[in-house]
Amino acid sequence: MSDYRSKKAERRRRERRTLEILFTVLVLLLALFLSLDFLEKGKKSLIAPLLSFFQPKEVAKPRFNEGNQVLYKDGDEEIIGRVIKSTEDPEQGFVYEVELKLGVTQKEIPEKELSAVATLYQLGEDVDLAPASTLEGSGQITKINRVQDQIIYEASVENLGHVYDIKEDELKTTIQIELRAENSREENNEIFRQALEASSKNGFTILEFPEGEFELGFDDPAKEYFILPSNIQLRGNNTTLVVDGAMFWFGLATGPGATDGLTNFILEDLHIRAKDLKNGNQFMLMANHGYNWTIRNNQFTMVHKMSSHVFDLGGVQYAEFIGNTFAGYAPNLTATSSLPENTDLHPFYAEAIQLDASNNSGVWDGAYLRNIDPNYTANNPETILSSGIVIRNNEFVPYKDNSGKIVAYSATIGQHSSKVGYITLSGNLFQSTLSTRFGPLGDDRWVLRPIHFPLETTTVTEYDNRIEP
Repeated sequence: MSDYRSKKAERRRRERRTLEILFTVLVLLLALFLSLDFLEKGKKSLIAPLLSFFQPKEVAKPRFNEGNQVLYKDGDEEIIGRVIKSTEDPEQGFVYEVELKLGVTQKEIPEKELSAVATLYQLGEDVDLAPASTLEGSGQITKINRVQDQIIYEASVENLGHVYDIKEDELKTTIQIELRAENSREENNEIFRQALEASSKNGFTILEFPEGEFELGFDDPAKEYFILPSNIQLRGNNTTLVVDGAMFWFGLATGPGATDGLTNFILEDLHIRAKDLKNGNQFMLMANHGYNWTIRNNQFTMVHKMSSHVFDLGGVQYAEFIGNTFAGYAPNLTATSSLPENTDLHPFYAEAIQLDASNNSGVWDGAYLRNIDPNYTANNPETILSSGIVIRNNEFVPYKDNSGKIVAYSATIGQHSSKVGYITLSGNLFQSTLSTRFGPLGDDRWVLRPIHFPLETTTVTEYDNRIEP
């Protein structure tokens, strides 16, 4: 009997413990529910203090780190400086030491008085003055200001001293173009494209090619091409760009004015050569409007295809072509001994440098630009003549093989279908020009002359040019 009672008491104790546990769980669930409800209503949670005890406390961190650029307003002057260090003040929070001028710092500037800012060039950076500037030289940034949302620099420039009021487009940035000889043309195309895109985000940019030979090009250059940004210098370093297929560089109009286009453009010390030195490949730079070009000390070898051009300038203003060599035009016409009758002669005289007039017809540019530029019509409301062009000390020569045999005769320069502005040509050599083989060249065949412009053009000056057989 006693054993029965003992078992019954034990069972009651287990039931009581189970009820106590269930009650405790219900109480905790209710507390949690009430706590969450109070949190949602913005009231103090019953268990929040307990939860917060287990949470790690946040350590205050400065907003700006060493080397960050910051904007500081000192009275009416907005100065862009560089953070030297930060310290935590018990009353003000974080305060900073900032270099506001090169070598001059100000301490204990409260964080609330600073804001983040980015500029193309930074305090202490070595810079070069760009062609857009009226000055030349190299120096170091000594101060940066923001004036009505425009960034203005001061710099210490060699041989000039301290120069004030320098704008971003008056400074140069240099970017190395990482082409590789072992790359495919597609890989090098992408590297060059990325470099052009990067330069468009800066002020004046020097894109520097590496030394060596590098393949670029496309199968259909009317569909795949390069767009040139303004304020750019393409500079070679014993560099040969080998054209595999064809390669077009385009400068698009940016507005209706003659100077609204590819502006402040320099191309120098590059050799652009065909991969196929028997049949030739194609390179062409075509621009709609533009201003202030320098094309200097370049070579173009077997890249001038029949009826095309190496440079086609549509309404470009103030461009210089100095010391360039154009070798070989239209090798498929080399064996031709006479002009075909009653046909277009353009294949025989197509200019290496054509000084075109831009308009919205799509004829002058062969519809290349019209097909890719959605603003073509709006930016060409009227005809604009190329003007202020200087072509000096260039050579237009045939391309010969290793035995001395002519593979392709040389090309001409000029304009055959419209008027031109003010043009100067001096000291140029024309040797074995294809079109002169079909003389004599009377006025009725003026387009076949090595230098040709519409008759009675009074704005063209020619002197000291040499024409050799």
